[in-house]
Amino acid sequence: MKPFSILFIVLNFSCLITAQEFKTNFDHHALAVNNITLSVDFYKNVLHLSQIDTPVDNPHIKWFSLGDKLQLHLIETEELDIKTHKSNHFSVRVENITNFITHLNTKKIPYWDWVGNKGKVALRPDGVQQVYIQDPDGYWIEINDAKYK
Repeated sequence: MKPFSILFIVLNFSCLITAQEFKTNFDHHALAVNNITLSVDFYKNVLHLSQIDTPVDNPHIKWFSLGDKLQLHLIETEELDIKTHKSNHFSVRVENITNFITHLNTKKIPYWDWVGNKGKVALRPDGVQQVYIQDPDGYWIEINDAKYK
């Protein structure tokens, strides 16, 4: 066998081994925000997320638990010009979307369906109900009542 053929086999085999050495899992989502106080209030009092400790002592960075070891990181940034589109969103699930909508109405937080009808709940083809809200910086958040077995 020629040296080039052996090298080719070894390189291809090592690539296969390397590709199988790790597994990727989602860890956190970070959002740049204009006002950390306003954003913390929103994520605590509208979405009822639990604030968790951060590994750094920085008043401009706050973390929240999204459950199952997933996190949301808020990072206050000066002179932030955020442009959003509803298709770029993250989603949280609630047990009872009717109760959540009552909560939104009490807090005077507007919500929309996917196509943009204000105050409407969408029904996905899989039977999941959903609404979309925006945080103080305009980031879109889908709220749904998906059931997982």
